[in-house]
Amino acid sequence: MRRFLLLLRNEFRLAVTALPIQVIAIIQPTILFLLMSVILVKPTFDMNIMASNSHQTHSLIQAMEMVGSPVGQPYINPIQVNTINKDSMQQIISVNKQGDSFLALQKYGFIDSNLVKNLRNRLTAASLILWNEDLGNQAITIQEHPALPIDVPFKVYFGMALLPTAVFIAAVFTGSVLTGQDFEFDTIAEYRLTPYPYSLCLAARLTRLLITGLLGGLVLVFFIGVTTYYWPTNILILLTYLIPIALCAAGIGVSAGLIFKRTIPSFVISLALSFTFWIMGSAFGLAKGFGGLYSFLSSLTLNTHTVYLLFKQYFGFNAIQPLPSVIFLITFTVLITSITIYLYRKQLSRLD
Repeated sequence: MRRFLLLLRNEFRLAVTALPIQVIAIIQPTILFLLMSVILVKPTFDMNIMASNSHQTHSLIQAMEMVGSPVGQPYINPIQVNTINKDSMQQIISVNKQGDSFLALQKYGFIDSNLVKNLRNRLTAASLILWNEDLGNQAITIQEHPALPIDVPFKVYFGMALLPTAVFIAAVFTGSVLTGQDFEFDTIAEYRLTPYPYSLCLAARLTRLLITGLLGGLVLVFFIGVTTYYWPTNILILLTYLIPIALCAAGIGVSAGLIFKRTIPSFVISLALSFTFWIMGSAFGLAKGFGGLYSFLSSLTLNTHTVYLLFKQYFGFNAIQPLPSVIFLITFTVLITSITIYLYRKQLSRLD
């Protein structure tokens, strides 16, 4: 144990050789979360409506105020305006008489198609409320049974889904750069000449990277909590769920360094894998809800299975049966670690 601790201390001392990269690796996902939190779509949309004293306009506004989640924020904030600016980049609704009926005309400015979809859907929801009221006794009754007592902001999910990436980036960036430097500075020879077993040296590096990865995750957990007031139910369980992806990232980072023997290509491949796993790993919604090819490919990533396990920590219930995800993560961790051990022994034996 004393030898292992000495090797582990030496691994942390190596941080000075690539300090900027390691600091960036730890804080970059948190910076991404804070920046995205500012621009992420919120449920309530401001919708301009031409001011009018007509009964139909007032009825539409009342219906718009009713659109929303039964346990969350309203989806529409109707704003009455008196003039139409033709150069406006916003949308505006006017209620006009057309024959014996009335028409709600929604005009859009220079806005993207996704925003048009959201604004159109909200007007449709308000129209359906009016239609349901006109049906009287024949109206359709919809009973909603929310899974939670109150809606959780989307940025909580976004931050939670970013946690595996935060851990992965911190471990894989550091591992790839340090291992690449071992070859560039020829310090790999010292590991070959050391009286310590290869396995002890590798274990020290993987442990150091595991701690670094979990540190990156803890930083993000802190800022998710500070900005949203949502904290994991049990921080120790959350860290336990993050251990497999941290070990896998450590193994991938070390393996990249062993294969390429240079910091730049090792770092680039680590960067590419990090963002591929993030985008494909339920970054903006649970993969099972998308279906199709994305759902299948996502089920092959570490991130998705980690997100499934983390879900209960922030939302109070399991997204899916956790056992398959646990088995997948353990299996993948054993596989990656075995490959890393093989590559480590193979590369060091070539120095004979």
